[in-house]
Amino acid sequence: TVGKEDHRDSGQWMACSVGDADRDGVPDLCVAADEGKVVNNKRSIRLISCKSHELIRAVIDTGGAERCMRSLCGGLDYNRDGVEDVVVGFVGPGIGTGLVEVLSGATGGSLRRIVQSVDTAHTVKTP
Repeated sequence: TVGKEDHRDSGQWMACSVGDADRDGVPDLCVAADEGKVVNNKRSIRLISCKSHELIRAVIDTGGAERCMRSLCGGLDYNRDGVEDVVVGFVGPGIGTGLVEVLSGATGGSLRRIVQSVDTAHTVKTP
């Protein structure tokens, strides 16, 4: 299975197209796993080349038990660098009621984080 590193995984898997992240002329795949308590609450997002089937980049998040990854989508170029970015949605009591993070398809770095609290949504700037 693409991106699966531990057979003890008990969490949720998601996948989406992210355009041509490695610029080889073929759209690529983003696979995300919320691996749950079995693997120390690791969350991983991997970009996989659909041409070579090799790993382009992996982003590992160890945000703890308070966050659960619930959604994943590609298809937008948030920072307009020519590479589609990835949007990941989280829920959990440790972050209010929800969190949406935009990750760079080119680098894997955080481009924007939006936290939804009980009262209002606010943006947390990231470097």
